[in-house]
Amino acid sequence: MKNLYKPLLLVLLSGLLVALSFEPFAITFLVFFAYVPLFFVLENEERFKYLLLFCWISMFFQTLIGFQWVQFVSMEFGELPWIISTLILTGFALLTNFSLQIFSLLLHLARRFLPPGKRGYAYYFLIIPSCFTLSEVLDPKVFNWSAGNIILPYIDLAQFADILGVPGLTFAVIVFNISVFLIIRNIIAKRFFKTIVPASVFIVLLSGMAVYGKYSFSSITAVQNTCPVIKTAVIQANIGNSLKLEVGKAVEIRGSLGIKKYIPSQMLILKKYEALTREAIEQDNDIELVVWPETAFPGDYIETNPYMQAHRKFVEETG
Repeated sequence: MKNLYKPLLLVLLSGLLVALSFEPFAITFLVFFAYVPLFFVLENEERFKYLLLFCWISMFFQTLIGFQWVQFVSMEFGELPWIISTLILTGFALLTNFSLQIFSLLLHLARRFLPPGKRGYAYYFLIIPSCFTLSEVLDPKVFNWSAGNIILPYIDLAQFADILGVPGLTFAVIVFNISVFLIIRNIIAKRFFKTIVPASVFIVLLSGMAVYGKYSFSSITAVQNTCPVIKTAVIQANIGNSLKLEVGKAVEIRGSLGIKKYIPSQMLILKKYEALTREAIEQDNDIELVVWPETAFPGDYIETNPYMQAHRKFVEETG
């Protein structure tokens, strides 16, 4: 059991680094080495049951942190108690997102044809990234995310998706991580000469993606610069869900709008957005389009809705 402590810490570290790469943490530079601790564990493990176990634990921890908002949604909109929402998040992390588990199987199958003595650079830079990318494609995700999404904040690098889509970005992310893994492994083994190839792969891929991205993005920008510009105001009242509105928010909104007499809470929603819209228009008369959130209008946006007439009147007044 003692032999499992170190690999368990490494796979948990990898899951943490991947989760921190995404929003709301968005430490995006971790994209280049977040999977390295996991690859160190998998490199030294040939037994499939342990490959699967380590990948499952890493994915569980990654999902638990990266999808922490599942607990908030369960409490805020499902009106569930804290303990139940925590159990829902735990179950979600345990029973969804199987890409790493699928990767462990594909990696195990690839290794059956490539024993340790035959694993060269093609194995590291082609087979492992391919298995990882394919595992994401095969994973029946609840939410369609992938390792390639981590790279999206780097706008120039993300343009590589023009060629191979998001799976191509995932492939590139894994090549970056494999390169860093091989560099560290060779430094630890004092095989400094062998760091040249992975370092070169990292630099060439990064440079190639950056150069292509700058060219692609500049061409897009050139087209955008020829397009007409519409000045837009985006309104966010931050009212929250219906329960908050009915219980406490209604009183707060009435007070902020100076409304003393009773009016339906649904009408308060419209009044709040109308007030914010008028404020935006007063600040800038050149606004041509105002965008409200998807749940700003109470009920269905149809003629039979009793609030549609008031809404139409407001739109006509403001233009």
